[in-house]
Amino acid sequence: MTTERRPTARANHLAIWALLLLALVAALPALAALPARARANAGSWHLNRGLAGGEPAELERATAQLADVSESPVVGQRAWRGLGLAAMTAARDDDALAAWQQIDGGAAEVTLWGYQAESAGDWAAARDWHRLAVRLDPHDGDAWYEVARASAQLGDVAATEAYQQALAAARHARFGPSNILTRLGELAKNAAPPDWAAALSHFEDALRRDAFIVADDRLQAHLGRAEALDKLGQTAAALDAYRQAAAAWPNHYWANVHSGRLSWYVAGDATQATAFLNHAITLQPDDKWAYLFLGGIYAEAGQADRAIPLLQRVLELDPDDATARQQLDQLMGGDGP
Repeated sequence: MTTERRPTARANHLAIWALLLLALVAALPALAALPARARANAGSWHLNRGLAGGEPAELERATAQLADVSESPVVGQRAWRGLGLAAMTAARDDDALAAWQQIDGGAAEVTLWGYQAESAGDWAAARDWHRLAVRLDPHDGDAWYEVARASAQLGDVAATEAYQQALAAARHARFGPSNILTRLGELAKNAAPPDWAAALSHFEDALRRDAFIVADDRLQAHLGRAEALDKLGQTAAALDAYRQAAAAWPNHYWANVHSGRLSWYVAGDATQATAFLNHAITLQPDDKWAYLFLGGIYAEAGQADRAIPLLQRVLELDPDDATARQQLDQLMGGDGP
């Protein structure tokens, strides 16, 4: 019995030692990575302190420690990410670019940092992040669009050039050429002074191409075109454009307001004008403009009994409206409120 058991016991001991050896071999990479992980952890600690307190010395310590382990196959990506954050915080744009180029999916991460800055209301930082995204991938039209959008928020005249770069870029996934042209039209109309001819050209180009990825901008392009035509004195074309918008988006307040206003002042069509303006009132009963234009139409048509309550409603909503007060005084013989 004893002779038969010894080989089995010996085999069991050998098996146990073999398993221990295999476990040790398997653990060696993790053990070897411990110094790198420790260095990366220390670098991240200094980075967080530097980011939270804006302390340059902490950022320098973080940079030194993370650079030491940037080539590690275990923590290299983490280290490059930290180096990129430290460089961006210190406004070292070229170093930030070099760091994020080492990160898998770096351009997408940079864009997310830009969105986070936007959420915090820091449009200057958002623009910096989006500019970095453009440097990482200059053919990405969406990245150029985000640079332009952040620039526009900051009142930077470079927004126009950035939108033009977006339009010329090879790829568009989230913002189509017509969306970009709509933004260019809005920049032109909001310029000081407004460039209505340029705005009209951009809006018409957007509608002609009909390459909207963000569908809501199709309405904005229609309304922008109508407004530009109106401002340029092409009132008949403006009326047609506003009516088209009101037909396609019947519950849009301003499409109905301006359709009503121009139906009267351009076409002399009181029936159409009052229909549009009454519908606008039902859409936004606490907005003064439809009341004001409808009251003015009735006043000009000699229907004081209809005009007076509308103009009084305007003054309820805006006691400082000089047009309504003047018209009401005239209708009531100077006895208006």
